[in-house]
Amino acid sequence: MTFSLALCSAVAGAYTMVDIPPPHPEAVVQSTVFVDAHGDYLGRRGPVDRQDVPLAQVPLPVQEAVIAAENRSFRTDSGIAPTAIGRAVLAAVTGGTRQGGSTITQQYVKNALLTPEQTMSRKAKEALIAVKLDRTRTKETILEGYLNTVYFGRGAAGIQAAARNYFGVNTNQLTVSQGAALAAIINLPSYYEKTGSDPKVTTTLQRRWAWVLDAMAASGAITPDQRVSAAFPAFRYYPPGRTEGQRQYLIDAAATEAVKKLGITQEELARSGYTIHTTFDLALQDTAAETVQAHAKSATRARQAGQRHTTAYCHRRRGPRRRRDPPAVRRRRLRPPALQRRPPRRRRGRYRP
Repeated sequence: MTFSLALCSAVAGAYTMVDIPPPHPEAVVQSTVFVDAHGDYLGRRGPVDRQDVPLAQVPLPVQEAVIAAENRSFRTDSGIAPTAIGRAVLAAVTGGTRQGGSTITQQYVKNALLTPEQTMSRKAKEALIAVKLDRTRTKETILEGYLNTVYFGRGAAGIQAAARNYFGVNTNQLTVSQGAALAAIINLPSYYEKTGSDPKVTTTLQRRWAWVLDAMAASGAITPDQRVSAAFPAFRYYPPGRTEGQRQYLIDAAATEAVKKLGITQEELARSGYTIHTTFDLALQDTAAETVQAHAKSATRARQAGQRHTTAYCHRRRGPRRRRDPPAVRRRRLRPPALQRRPPRRRRGRYRP
């Protein structure tokens, strides 16, 4: 009894002394995105592929998909999962396999507020900050911060970059199926990022995607009809090709004009999370590039065909093949005309006295 009271007093004292730290710089830096005249994605500038979006732009089914995949008691818990913490502590003491199972609040604290080191002191601090964060911030604020900092693979930090890199859409355009797929990826992003290009990975993610949808249907986040009609979404191919030279030229031109108008440097532009709307038409640009490439290929084929024709012509025999004469006849034909018809030699008789 005395030990329990002492432990509770120590925890209460630690809770009082701990402060909620500000997000570390790597968690708040954003990239600047360039879009064409129709809002289609051109490219980005920045060290991290992240653009923060307010929670209001995240469709509710997508929010519920993340909760179903990562922390189903998020709406009602106190920011921590005592049983998961107990398993993690036991594994650390006994040297067993590292345990997961952190709540969304704990994951947000670990990703955005603390370092990712795996120590007992950091784990205890994470739990204390998560409890204080849950008591001083709304669930919506915590979920928004989590969705903007969690890593989804394919270099995407945050749900906006993930929606663009996996499906080529903005966050507010995500469907139920796409949201469930992104939620399923959070568990193992470095593996699931190959979905769409690796059949084995795609099949594995499809099973986890179905598990997320089943949990959403069980909790009432989606209707049974929505669950039955859900189809596994199509993913963009990964890894993508490098940015085309012409498109990169457009981004460079737009960035140069943007820094002049904003009065900032290129480095500040790349880390500020701007969305630069340009007058470029990506569809027309791609069509023009394809036309030029097609003409270049045609010209190359025509030039190669001309070279083959010239080579064949140079090696072709001219005229009919002449009969090869014996060597004696050939030597006689090579003599000068004056030597070809010499008068016959006189035979001189023997001298007779």
